Amino acid sequence: MDSRFPPRHFNFEAYLDFLKAHNHNLIRLWAWETTRPDDGLDTPLRKFAAPQPWRRTGPGTDINGLPKFDLTQLNDEYFQRLRNRVVTARDRGLYVIIMLFEGWSVQFSPGKLSHPFYAANNVNRTEYLTDLRDIYTLRYPQITQVQERYVQAGSIP
Repeated sequence: MDSRFPPRHFNFEAYLDFLKAHNHNLIRLWAWETTRPDDGLDTPLRKFAAPQPWRRTGPGTDINGLPKFDLTQLNDEYFQRLRNRVVTARDRGLYVIIMLFEGWSVQFSPGKLSHPFYAANNVNRTEYLTDLRDIYTLRYPQITQVQERYVQAGSIP
């Protein structure tokens, strides 16, 4: 996350050095689901979260003015970075827990309407999804299929 798009590079190796220096042996990697989780009062520097699991192909732009997501196209950059971080942590003797869903942002974040599944942000016609919290249910098979592909792609062998 960062105050600009695209977010600046995060020095993950320095972060792992910090964890090791403090005798940690476990890290939890969280996927932030909304693209603009900002809260001007509490978290003014968290304005953009990227990359996301789906490619931004357009046509058209989302509520942030960026190309809309295509939920049928996974973003290789996202999954490669995830794999690289898991392998790097493993090679330093750290266990990794991957949280592919976080749930908080869809319920409480001021930026919840920046979620890729919100109809204004994708090319996949998800207007039927009137309550974003339903992405954590089995109510819409179309959404469940997108989530299943995401989980399969996020599996680290």
